[in-house]
Amino acid sequence: MDDLRKINPWIKIIGQVLAAITLLSYGIGGDTLHDLLLPVDIRLQEWFGWNIPGGITTLASSLATIVIVVGCCNATNLMDGLDGLCGGVTAIISLGFLFVATNLAMTGGALYPEIDGLRVVLSLVLLGAVLGFTPYNFNPASIFMGIPGACSWDFLRDLIVLLAQNQHPKWFLASMVIFALPVLDTALAFTSPDG
Repeated sequence: MDDLRKINPWIKIIGQVLAAITLLSYGIGGDTLHDLLLPVDIRLQEWFGWNIPGGITTLASSLATIVIVVGCCNATNLMDGLDGLCGGVTAIISLGFLFVATNLAMTGGALYPEIDGLRVVLSLVLLGAVLGFTPYNFNPASIFMGIPGACSWDFLRDLIVLLAQNQHPKWFLASMVIFALPVLDTALAFTSPDG
């Protein structure tokens, strides 16, 4: 729809927020920060006798999920300025996700067999889509990703990142590190004095 008629950027962001809320409604990402906030909760209990209420953890996790989905969807879109750049970076990120997903499936002790398989399949789907697209996007590009392509790939990546947190927070952080290049590129674009 965006290719045929230019859509207002705020409507796109609202659509991305609704996509994040859809993930939350299916139970994906609702406890993203739970394991990361657990050490803080333990220290607060030891030092002051306080506990972080569960509602605050759920609210913070939900907001983090929305920020991840909206931020990551727009990060890759902003990086899609040069022929082959976004596709090449996405291929490298997909290989990293495939490595993490395969490692989790092999060493996770079969705690979450459905999620393990889903992560591997999503990583392979993303890698296959990128490898099929990227040769036609090198200079001179004959096809372009555009906003719909960037958002579709980003949504898959966001889903893989959010599914990685089921086993241990280190895998969620590892997935975020793998996806750091587009995020850092966007942050530098917004904070550089020439930008």
